[in-house]
Amino acid sequence: MEPFRIFAEYIFGFVAKAESFIKINQDGLLFVIVTCIIWSVLSVILLLLTKTGLVTAIAPVALQLTILVFISSIFKNQVFDIKQMVIYLVLLILVSVLFALKMRTVLIWLADIYVFSFPMLMVTGLFLKNFDKLKFITGKQSINLIPGFNGVFGINGIIWGLFLIVLVLLPVIYNVPGRQK
Repeated sequence: MEPFRIFAEYIFGFVAKAESFIKINQDGLLFVIVTCIIWSVLSVILLLLTKTGLVTAIAPVALQLTILVFISSIFKNQVFDIKQMVIYLVLLILVSVLFALKMRTVLIWLADIYVFSFPMLMVTGLFLKNFDKLKFITGKQSINLIPGFNGVFGINGIIWGLFLIVLVLLPVIYNVPGRQK
């Protein structure tokens, strides 16, 4: 699942940079709320795309965007991870072959995994990241959105995380029916 998590984290990084561009403090509550709204809207847009003929293009485009961001990070940080690059290239070849052979069902499954990587990143960032015993699930994820909510109105951050998860996932759950199978 690593490539899908990395894709979601790259998109999260892009959203965070856009928010910092408009001067939203990344340690504040406004950042988390705006991020949750943007994340929910992106998830719904992708879910709406899965109801169209573009569903088979989601996985190849997402993988290509991931590789582009990875390559730009190589130039920026001047650090090259050969293992990660090999994984991306193998996935790109595999997805390209699936696309060329018009294996629609498999491409729809891959698109679903990419689309649902957004809500899963939010679930882990808003809730599961708060539990040290769940490192096997959230181990490599760097995003933890809920510490700023600890103690707001005297409510624990975990409760806030659950509340925000419900708010983020309601539009996603509403748009799941009717997608292509």
